[in-house]
Amino acid sequence: LWLLIGSVLHKKNIEIQLIYDDQLPANYYIVSYNVLTHSTKNKIALVNGLQYQTASWNNFKPKASNCLVNFKSTKNTTISLYFSTEWYKKNLLTNQRFKKSNFYSFFEAKGENMIWPDVNGTSNEMIEKAFGLTKSPSKTELKNFTTHIFDYLIDNYNINHPRNFSIKSDVLIKLQKIEQELNEKLLGNFPSIETLATNFNISPTKLKTDFKMVYGESIYQYYLGKQLDYAKILIGEKQMKIGDVSRLLKYQSEGKFTVAFEKKFGVLPSKI
Repeated sequence: LWLLIGSVLHKKNIEIQLIYDDQLPANYYIVSYNVLTHSTKNKIALVNGLQYQTASWNNFKPKASNCLVNFKSTKNTTISLYFSTEWYKKNLLTNQRFKKSNFYSFFEAKGENMIWPDVNGTSNEMIEKAFGLTKSPSKTELKNFTTHIFDYLIDNYNINHPRNFSIKSDVLIKLQKIEQELNEKLLGNFPSIETLATNFNISPTKLKTDFKMVYGESIYQYYLGKQLDYAKILIGEKQMKIGDVSRLLKYQSEGKFTVAFEKKFGVLPSKI
């Protein structure tokens, strides 16, 4: 079992392809927690450096095909566990809590990889704990941290995988570019599904299905959520008036904006 903790700022667009040598063993699973922070200050004029954070778990089986794309000015902070099939059989398959969890279903499904958006927002806690270990950690500290990760996944991994889930790398690249496109248009009108599908050469049906599979919600709900994340910053950090923000984000009324804001954050915008 190996633990990898790292942070990289990409100065160029970069694509990473996994390549396997048939003469070498490739029997490791990968469970990876990634926080991607995109710099958009040159793409949305009114943002002034606002950053969007996308946190997700990425799971890969041995010899999984994979293509990772990171765009220029993207910071990628990663916590990855690499463990062999032997370690898996000895330490996870003997754990009854694991075998009763949805996390176990990924290992039994036919699909070779899975991206699970971090809907619980654990990024800050997980990252702080990880980087707290980078200064001469003891073996006990490392073991406790990895145990914490597996316990979290066993308790919170809420996606069941009864069927094959495997998205081709070229489609995944398109989805990542579409996500970036949505983040760049938060101050305008929502680009229609048909427009996005045409611009990125993908059928509307496949776009809707694959996007929800990767990001955990429909394209429109994802867009509205990002708008509200932006609104929280405008109100809290930029001290903009609630009415001005609701109009900026194209809400029909301040009341409807307030209802949506409270539903997402559990607090009225006036309290921010």
